Amino acid sequence: MALVPTGITAYDSTVPVTRDSNGKPVPPRMPYAVIEAPEMHERAPFLDETVRDVDDYFTLRVVGDGIDQARMATARCRLAFENAEPDVEGFVARVDLNARSRFIADQQVTLTSGEHPVFTADHYRYRARPTTSGS
Repeated sequence: MALVPTGITAYDSTVPVTRDSNGKPVPPRMPYAVIEAPEMHERAPFLDETVRDVDDYFTLRVVGDGIDQARMATARCRLAFENAEPDVEGFVARVDLNARSRFIADQQVTLTSGEHPVFTADHYRYRARPTTSGS
């Protein structure tokens, strides 16, 4: 899945592991993003099955092969999510940046270039409400 319109590959929760012909793990193509979201909480009156609102938080982890690529990819992702209004049938939805992360080098991973990947983990708030009231 591409994080439109950034062109950055995005993964839902985890990055799939691919292996070369010798069985060694191959790192994903960088930059990439991982959207880490819990199950979104629906807010509804007690014993009422009609969803009234959805309001929760998610993390967007952006990874680059160095600080320059991480900065560029993070800037593109932040622009894509800034005041975003996702198209969700039956709902008016909005995404807002809640907290920015600093850039962190992953010292436990060494790329073939000898560098360490650099990432951020920004936190966003997702809110949605139905466009029509329940019956």
